[in-house]
Amino acid sequence: MPSSVDLTDSEGFVWDIDSNINVDNSLGIRDGTDDAFDGGMILRVNGVLIGGNVSVDEGGREANMVPQLVGGIAVTRSIYVSDPALTTTGFARFLESFTNTTDETFTITVETITNSGADGGLQFTATSDGDTNLTVLDTGFVTDDFDTGGDDPAVMIAYGDGTFLPSSTFLLDDEITITHTLTLAPGETQSLLQFATQNTASSQGNSDLTFFASDDPLFEFLGLLEGLTAEERNSVVNYSNVAVETPATLIDSEGNRWGIDDQGTLSTLDSEALSSFSIEEFRQNFGNPVSVTEDAANNAVTVVTTGGPEGLVTVTSTYRALDDQGVIRLVVSVTNGSSLTATIPTLNSVTTTGASPATLVSQLFSPQFGVPTGVVLDDSESGTGGTVPALTVAYGATGPDTTSGFSGGTLTVGMQNQGLVPGQTRGYLFFFAVNDTGLAALADLARLNTPGPAGTGGPFTVRGFVIPELRPDRSRPPADHPRR
Repeated sequence: MPSSVDLTDSEGFVWDIDSNINVDNSLGIRDGTDDAFDGGMILRVNGVLIGGNVSVDEGGREANMVPQLVGGIAVTRSIYVSDPALTTTGFARFLESFTNTTDETFTITVETITNSGADGGLQFTATSDGDTNLTVLDTGFVTDDFDTGGDDPAVMIAYGDGTFLPSSTFLLDDEITITHTLTLAPGETQSLLQFATQNTASSQGNSDLTFFASDDPLFEFLGLLEGLTAEERNSVVNYSNVAVETPATLIDSEGNRWGIDDQGTLSTLDSEALSSFSIEEFRQNFGNPVSVTEDAANNAVTVVTTGGPEGLVTVTSTYRALDDQGVIRLVVSVTNGSSLTATIPTLNSVTTTGASPATLVSQLFSPQFGVPTGVVLDDSESGTGGTVPALTVAYGATGPDTTSGFSGGTLTVGMQNQGLVPGQTRGYLFFFAVNDTGLAALADLARLNTPGPAGTGGPFTVRGFVIPELRPDRSRPPADHPRR
């Protein structure tokens, strides 16, 4: 891996990332464009300079530093520059993460050191609180070599929205040091997120500061958070607008991770095989889930939604990773606890794959109703595997009027219903699996459409599957009288 790399942002400004600024092992921006810096955004943790070789990711837009250990604290750093396909604003984003690898609580000091290219003519043209005096109450500043713009680009640096203030600021000649103090519990990770821009005029830098040192929700849509994982975003302590809901997670017996978010939507976390699965009819008629509960002991997640007549119809969706089968099973039970008949005209489920081009490799049909009961989706028509794992979805059929359609990577299945009388419960069953090849997915499709123990969902009639375990006892002989 190289010790230096040049990245160019969406406005054409160069960010020359170097691991050996001033001294060895000090990663930062060497000069920028036209001497904007004389060593910028250098990191020091507990007095130790942070640096190392870098790898380039995110399509050539991000440099990631080799992790460094400082007294039991693992330090990682990534520097990302803006993508012109996402925004016309040029910027560099700095994410520094600190993980306590010990069994003791640690308090650390994190210094970000920037020497401007003003060469003795440093001027603050703005700070985040509206004046030109840098204090610990500020979360950003703009510098230039003259207060109205000089030879060097004006530089904007933002390091928060006021959620987490620095513990000190220090100015020595052209060198600015911003210090944050972090306290890390054993195993805990905290991150600092910082932004910098280069500008031909200080007025543009001042405008940038208003945006980058804020909690503006447009961060999400203008590429400022591009490529950050949910784990990284949720570890940031100095911006309040970057955290995301972390989905409940299931891990199947083949090691695939599946997420269930606060809306009860299922997705694959390690690939784009399943972008989302949701039951739209329940969401439209019953509103958002009232609870999402993880059951680690049974490798299950249960989503509960209420609504319908008198608000007493309960929809319980239980996702479970089945032991030794590499399969996620979803059992949806609808219970009418009201005194009125509840009507759910159609159960509409929507499955979206991230495979591109998305291909319907195969589907199985109900011998009873002649309608599809499951599909394999992949990005290879031959079913021999593409860049995205193949997805198997088995959903059964409630009757000849069950509908199924696939277009543009989205599978929509409609199951017809009758009303639920007071006290009645009805169930629906779905199975999901991912495989490296479409051929393995085809085998799963055949297996999951065969009645058997995997389909057992609970003591109620499951719509869509005929499952021996759920038939009345009289439909099968006693255990000591096997069928001849």
